[in-house]
Amino acid sequence: MQLSDRIVFKGLKAFYNRAADQWMTTHPGKRIGIYQMAGLFAKAYNKVASVERGVEGFRASGLWPLEKDIFTEANFMAAEVIEEPEPIAAAAVLLELSPRPRPQEARPRKRKAESAAVLTASPYKRLLEDRNINKMKRERE
Repeated sequence: MQLSDRIVFKGLKAFYNRAADQWMTTHPGKRIGIYQMAGLFAKAYNKVASVERGVEGFRASGLWPLEKDIFTEANFMAAEVIEEPEPIAAAAVLLELSPRPRPQEARPRKRKAESAAVLTASPYKRLLEDRNINKMKRERE
């Protein structure tokens, strides 16, 4: 568990829930709005944010004063299972089964390159219209 979870957030959650419950009993049928929430949070935060609670959190986690024996060997048993060395043969088999991908050669472009043009330009617009008319004539034939 993180130190901030132990010192701040666990208590903040409990004090905020207590303040919210208190507010709801004094205001039955109403919802807690954002302005009420800010007030309730301020009350809870003022109770949690103190030097005494900070010192208690550091003491409970064993960080200050330093207690080397706060954690036993049993606390680290799960980590020993994970830290087993990977067999060398398994790595070779994996490389053989799933080889690295090779880069593919560039494929030739099948379509003709196109470009954009401003259609309101008079000479170019006429050229495009003429091409389109000629194309339509060829299709009809």
